[in-house]
Amino acid sequence: MTRMSRCVTWDAADRLVLQTARAVLDPAAAQESFPVPDPDALPELLASHGLLMHANPAWPLYGLTAAEQQRMAAHIKLLGIIALTRTRTVTEVADALDTAGIRFLLVKGVALAQQVWGRTSARGAGDIDVLVAERDLEAAAAVLAELGAVPQRTDRDLRPRAKDRRMHHALTFHYADTDVDVHYRLDDIPTVFTVPFEEFYARSMQATIGSRTVRTLSPSDALLLVACHGGRDSWVKWASLLDFVALWRLAGSTLVRDGSGVDEALARAGAVGAGGRLEVALALGRVLDPTLPQQSPRAMRIARDVVAMHAAAPSDNIWALRGRGWAQYRVKLASAGSRDAYLWGARKYVWQGDLDKRPGYQGPG
Repeated sequence: MTRMSRCVTWDAADRLVLQTARAVLDPAAAQESFPVPDPDALPELLASHGLLMHANPAWPLYGLTAAEQQRMAAHIKLLGIIALTRTRTVTEVADALDTAGIRFLLVKGVALAQQVWGRTSARGAGDIDVLVAERDLEAAAAVLAELGAVPQRTDRDLRPRAKDRRMHHALTFHYADTDVDVHYRLDDIPTVFTVPFEEFYARSMQATIGSRTVRTLSPSDALLLVACHGGRDSWVKWASLLDFVALWRLAGSTLVRDGSGVDEALARAGAVGAGGRLEVALALGRVLDPTLPQQSPRAMRIARDVVAMHAAAPSDNIWALRGRGWAQYRVKLASAGSRDAYLWGARKYVWQGDLDKRPGYQGPG
């Protein structure tokens, strides 16, 4: 166990979930036997962290009987069927946008799963996310409406204050059995991950999703997106960190090019408002892969706070800690996209949910 994870008290479920994430990256970790508090609850526990589709019921790590392995395999098969259904929906949405001549990128969800793990079922896809140029937003919305998607009136869309409307970054539609988010920015904070669509598209790559090929973010852009969204969500799921570490192995050499080192990569990420989130992701990623580059003491302290949050929350309900304390805390970051401001703000507010908020934002309500 790493130094960070020794700083807090972990129960058996915490350790088992973390060891599962490590086993995905290092098969040797799957050979270590860990106590399973409740074999029947194991699938739900792993699914709550997005790890069930990565797990192998036969791993010595779990020590399951043949019957318990069969029950866990049934849960994995069910998630695979859901992922297949989501893939079909992606194909329908992509076909409609292509027919209308709208350029788009499929991001996160099944696209990220295919890009990182080579199979769309590897990552839970709660919804479908597409990125379009802002000038194409209305046209994309019209295409989805014609397809039969129903616009959703989300609370973020309806917040009356101008400063909250500036946080709006996507339109949400309900189609088939899921939501489709049409993004024109990839973060709800305007100063975070500020890359024009044209640049994303120029660097994009092809991915095969179901029966068709779509374009998705380049590995280096996907890496920063996972770092940004993981930080935004306080890294509540180990699967997000697992995606980040796997992407760093795949794309880290692209960011750290010409022997310039990690500091230069952080500076380049900082130029688009993602430096702080990348640094924290690298610091926290050492929990799964100690070979990741060492980060600043501040970033390491934030990472320890996130680890402590996982230990403090119920193992299957880490989301229970999100959002608490808004009445007592106000985010006072001088610049939400600033690396230094992010590091300071994340350290102070990691327990209150989002690691980044715009200056002056006072929480929901």
